[in-house]
Amino acid sequence: MINRSLVTAQELTDWMTNELRKQEDCQLCEIKGIIPLQLPDQDGCNWSESVTLNNGGVPTAIVSPHAHRIILEARRKFNLG
Repeated sequence: MINRSLVTAQELTDWMTNELRKQEDCQLCEIKGIIPLQLPDQDGCNWSESVTLNNGGVPTAIVSPHAHRIILEARRKFNLG
């Protein structure tokens, strides 16, 4: 089982948004709307990968691949505590 750091929903959205804003053209983008799961999924993560993405006016085709990669990384690193 993967050891995940326990964070609040706000800490999680802040981390993901900060990572997203490091990407070219994504300085106004934001990830929010973390949904806790009642039970951890098969990978042991206790929050849904379905989040709200504010693309900050950047085309979704540009933002989505970055957001998807960041969300997957966050799901490996963090659980809601």
